[in-house]
Amino acid sequence: TTNNHQLTTALILHDTGTVNGFELEHGFDTGFDTGFDAEFDADEDSGNTPRIAAGDPLASSAAEALLADVLTMAGGLPRPGQEPRALVELVSATGTAEPMVALLSLWLDWLCERGVLRREPGGFVSGPRFAEVVAGGEPVPAQTALGPARQAVVARLRQRLTDLLAILRGQQDPVGLLDDPVLAPEALVDSQPEVACALDCLVAELAGATTTMSRPLRVAELGGRSGLTAVRLLAGLHPDQIEYTLLDESPALLATAAERLTGLPHAVRLRRFSAAIDADLVHRFDIVIANNSLHRL
Repeated sequence: TTNNHQLTTALILHDTGTVNGFELEHGFDTGFDTGFDAEFDADEDSGNTPRIAAGDPLASSAAEALLADVLTMAGGLPRPGQEPRALVELVSATGTAEPMVALLSLWLDWLCERGVLRREPGGFVSGPRFAEVVAGGEPVPAQTALGPARQAVVARLRQRLTDLLAILRGQQDPVGLLDDPVLAPEALVDSQPEVACALDCLVAELAGATTTMSRPLRVAELGGRSGLTAVRLLAGLHPDQIEYTLLDESPALLATAAERLTGLPHAVRLRRFSAAIDADLVHRFDIVIANNSLHRL
């Protein structure tokens, strides 16, 4: 799980019931990795209670500051000197929509684990670390030591705080965030230095495979999205070495990929992919790259 996935998913879409609801009802795959750094404690009486692990300290610090921002805007951040505020009271105060109550509860529980809040018998109160995160009534800005990639995510989330609040209140569809050029799962993955290193290794593997063949290597990318990975891979390969097929389920993303790949000299095909695999794709490729796709299969 990448740190950017951890940061963004924790803030926006870690109400797994809601996310899976979109997948089942609308046939839409969010693209978020279900291997997010969280634990789920099953309880037959109360259902699943998600608990986010501490994860990366810098990402966690940025996340808690951003959550404080959202809850402050919503009027639902328990403050020093206040009486304990029960979840039902905070739901009312923030205007949280019923499908998002589990998400609000998750946020509050995680802030308790971080010491920003504390749970008492009557509800939530400010915790021992509250002043570190919220100073003078306003959330403390996120740390700048996150590095460029995560700083960009934090900055974009801060720009979209009103959207996050609208999502919490059921006034805006959270799926819309998946089209954001910074917050989209594809963009988050592409921004990771580790991913760039892995793709460089993959390019070397592909180039090595072409030396044993008398024709171009036939490669398919499953879950190619808007073509960011394809651009990285093809940039390291000669056009004579490869025939590339990008497969994705989204017509809109395929259109974006077509625009992104138009100027490349490589032979590239774009195909819409669904659960019913077209017969002409079966056994056609030498290599299939499953890009953030295994959880969809």
